[in-house]
This record gives sequence, structure tokens and C-alpha cells, in this order.
Amino acid sequence: MGISEKIIHPDAFHVHLYKEGVFWIAYEQSAYYFWLKKGYKPTKKFVKSIKKEIVSIGFPQSALPSNINSNCLMEKDEINLKTFLLEESIDEDAFEQWKMQVPVYDALQAKESRIETALKEVLPNGIAAKIRDFPIAGKTPMECMLFLSEMQHELTNNSNGNLR
Repeated sequence: MGISEKIIHPDAFHVHLYKEGVFWIAYEQSAYYFWLKKGYKPTKKFVKSIKKEIVSIGFPQSALPSNINSNCLMEKDEINLKTFLLEESIDEDAFEQWKMQVPVYDALQAKESRIETALKEVLPNGIAAKIRDFPIAGKTPMECMLFLSEMQHELTNNSNGNLR
């Protein structure tokens, strides 16, 4: 089942969960429902295949029982899909407003942020920025070697001879 089928909600009284690996994932209105009930952090991504931003929330199998409450009736209980009928409908307008406020997840930006954080933990202050800002694509091999030698010298001086 593709993402285009998973995001379809025929009415505002149903919540769908899809098993993906070890997680249960709720999309769109279903994600909004679980955000309201449990406060899980939503993720919004642009899906190229359907040219649309999609909001989802995921949680592990172990959390599934605590996410099912008494005011919903299980209509479908399959290995990879669970569908629940709610007593009260999901407010479509509130869902749309909520969806607009969820920031789009940028995988490249998140990766760059993790790399920057790791560099700051390992390298003395300032060296990480010099490495990041060095325009390696426009430099000759000799210039790159000199730059690397300079960085090694700074690391040696900043770590009292203990080069990691």
C-alpha cells in the first residue's frame, strides 16, 4: 500500500494506523488525533510522488495498547493495519490549521546540524568553522594539503600535543 492510499480518510470518524517496521504510523487526520490524545511530535515531509506535504506520527508496538482508549471501536485489526471508529469526529478545520503550523522536516538540514554538533564536540572552537568554510572544490591538491597541515598544527597546539 502506497502513501497515496494511506493518507485517504473517507470520513472524520475513522483513525488508521499502519505498521511500518517496528512502528505504528498515523497519517494526516489520524496523526492529528494522536497528537491531540498523546501529544506526540508530528513530522511533516514533502512527498515527491504525490507532490504534497504529509504529516505523520509514529510510535512503537509497545505503546499501541496505551494509545487505544475506550471511546473508539476497532473496526479492522490486521497485521499491518488497524482502523478505529471514533465516537466524536475529528475537526477538519482544526486539523488543517494544525497541519499548517507543523514545520516541514528537512533531512539535509537535520544532517548538517548533527554534523555541526559533532564537530563542535570533537574540535576546538573555530576549527570546525574553518573546515566547513574551506572551499575545497576550488582549491588545488597542494592548497588542500597546506590547509590540512595548518588545521593539524592548530589542533596540536590547542590540545597540548595530544592530537586525537
